[in-house]
Amino acid sequence: MDLDDPISTYIPELSWMDPGVTIRRLLHHTSGVMGYDDSDDIYEALLALSPAPDNEDVLSAIAQFPDMLSQPGDEFYYSNTGYDLLGLLIERVSGQPYGRFMEANLFAPLGMSHTFALPSDRRFDDSVAQSYDPSGPYEPDVLDNVNGSGSIYSTLGDLYRYDQALYTEALVSQDLLAEMFTSGTLNDGEAINYGFGFDVATHAGYDYVGHQGSWLGFDAYYLRFPTEELSVVVLLNLDYADPGSEELAFAIADLYLP
Repeated sequence: MDLDDPISTYIPELSWMDPGVTIRRLLHHTSGVMGYDDSDDIYEALLALSPAPDNEDVLSAIAQFPDMLSQPGDEFYYSNTGYDLLGLLIERVSGQPYGRFMEANLFAPLGMSHTFALPSDRRFDDSVAQSYDPSGPYEPDVLDNVNGSGSIYSTLGDLYRYDQALYTEALVSQDLLAEMFTSGTLNDGEAINYGFGFDVATHAGYDYVGHQGSWLGFDAYYLRFPTEELSVVVLLNLDYADPGSEELAFAIADLYLP
């Protein structure tokens, strides 16, 4: 695949989209695609399709409301839906469910034996942490089986294996990694400080990449200073924990940065 191909090249049902909606712009959150995280109508349409919608249902729901947030490349809008379309892209090109592809091509080769993507019976294993709010544990959510923007369970040990693999070519080439860690730009040339799934910025004079994620009480942050070969992973499972994962990650990093 070419990152600058329109997403509709691989998912023909998206031919109604502007051809400027490319793989790269979806990765950069600059595609302008409106999704269920932007519109209650799309969210309700998604739930009407299935009690446990998947990536194909996301495709059907957004097709009912073909408005755009902006012209492709004009604005940065963080979009879970855009990454779920990328999850569907993986399924279409590989011919495999997202979770099976991730297991065969990422988790198993890197020895991440405690990591899995939903849907999976492993979620209910006694060794898997639940998430909580002050009133008790969270129940499963109807969007848990939508893949691309989340729905992956992992551990500190497995994320260490992932982190270390990025210093080699076991997962991706160093040339592609450099592209992942480079800020995208808008049509007017403005930098968005976001690469492929990573914030790209500096902290205390050091270049870093990182990303926060939260869902139903879970709160995670992955922070990486590539030149210093320092990474910090914080995983929390209590809603509104204070301090949160991002604040903790940078506080820990400050203990180690010269």
